[in-house]
Amino acid sequence: RNRIEAESSEIWSKVREELEFKVDTTSKTKDPDEALAAQISEWETSANWYELGKTWIELEQYDKASESMNKALDAAGDDTLQMAKALLLKGRILSNEEEWQQALTNFNKAYDLTDEKEEALLAELSFRIANIFATHNRPDTAIAWYEEVTSTESEIDQTILAKSHRNIGLLYAE
Repeated sequence: RNRIEAESSEIWSKVREELEFKVDTTSKTKDPDEALAAQISEWETSANWYELGKTWIELEQYDKASESMNKALDAAGDDTLQMAKALLLKGRILSNEEEWQQALTNFNKAYDLTDEKEEALLAELSFRIANIFATHNRPDTAIAWYEEVTSTESEIDQTILAKSHRNIGLLYAE
């Protein structure tokens, strides 16, 4: 019980840090509920929901992360980059839950929304799509997606790059 209370306290501390949300005491309204509601509506941007979702993923709170990603998607509006990032995280959550088809759908939607200038995001999406195909014994398709990652010329996550090279080798070895 003490461990659960300590973990719960740690989780909420991490969430509060991520939110950096403080009640605005300089609000022009005298109604504290109205002031808080105004602050919350200013905070509820796609980027903030996305960051909160990342925090929930780190804390392995996937239901809360999924809820945050849904809110990020709702708040994204016409911002295709924010939408793509939220779909990526939603796909990661679904992959973790082994909901492969839904994860692949989210990754593909995110890939289609992502501008070619966002090479790091495209590389991560390609990597995650390749992983699903590799998991489902589709080595040729997986290799093609991993090669998308390895052919990226800009700076990308080195872990993803290294794992892509490794996975290509493993798939060829089979």
